[in-house]
Amino acid sequence: MRHLLPGFLWLSVLIAFSTNASAQKSLKNFSGIVALYDFKQGLNNTIRKNGHSAKLTKSTRLKNQMLYVNGKYDGYDTHFYLDEALSVNKSFTFSYSFKPDEFNPKSYARNLICFGYLNRWLNLKRYKAGHLALALNNGRFSYQFKNTKIEANKWYNVTFTYEASRNHIEVYLNGKRLYEVDLGKFKIKGGSDFSFCDYGGGNVFKGYAQKLVFLNRFMPRTEFPAFYKAVIRDIPEVMPHAVTGTSHHTKGQFSYDIEKEWSYLPSCVEGDKGKRVEVVCPNRRQQTFHINYKEKERQYVILRNGFSSIGGYKFRKFDACLDKLLDIAKTGCK
Repeated sequence: MRHLLPGFLWLSVLIAFSTNASAQKSLKNFSGIVALYDFKQGLNNTIRKNGHSAKLTKSTRLKNQMLYVNGKYDGYDTHFYLDEALSVNKSFTFSYSFKPDEFNPKSYARNLICFGYLNRWLNLKRYKAGHLALALNNGRFSYQFKNTKIEANKWYNVTFTYEASRNHIEVYLNGKRLYEVDLGKFKIKGGSDFSFCDYGGGNVFKGYAQKLVFLNRFMPRTEFPAFYKAVIRDIPEVMPHAVTGTSHHTKGQFSYDIEKEWSYLPSCVEGDKGKRVEVVCPNRRQQTFHINYKEKERQYVILRNGFSSIGGYKFRKFDACLDKLLDIAKTGCK
């Protein structure tokens, strides 16, 4: 049985505010959204609509509050369907963030996302050489973005937008416009289903997917920067300076919400490598987290109990909520 995910299904959209977050739009502020899949509230809970089940199939699961595609697909049961189809006779936009697992070096191509099971009317792939590729209408139109490189264990955001009146498409990767083209007389023929595999379940994507958004309109360039920030605001590896009051680090299982948990107690301590900010979290089994701060490089490394880094994350500019905390703590570190 085909599994339907209802349109306008908002799954725990996090709206977290920091000191200057009010200037940044939430995804709810953008018109034309057909569906947003945030994968934060356990999609394994059955949702009923028109008699159809919305359970995830055994080929996908939730892991660290994200959709994890494990590469085991079983035909039609692996496909998702939108209540409101993406009509190729009208403008539309889709955007999602993904983090691939390790790639098989023997594999020629690996799907990132595919629309249409039999006709594959819109297909984004990662070729063996590592670059992104686009195919329309089962490969009758194709383009390779040879200036891109999709690597394992890194977050990426891809946005595809189509303007029907001009038969015009634009493609963005991590906020940068890669490609635009007027298709002329070439017409996209599409439907409403999408998956993370190819025809017959082949070349399946393996890794994390998050913030899958569909809009029934074209995304103008003037609006895209704000849209992009809203889409990736909870994924700091994609855009480290995104404003958020909540951040999740999947490795180490450490999460914090500075707006809700002011039990965080910042102070300054002397360490082997100079002064550092120390944050004690009483509500997390008295664990101590250290934040080493280099003002010139604006880099932060989070250490748990002073020993190991949580996932080894280094950010060029850290979340605004930690900036706020550091501003308090640094006053005692001068």
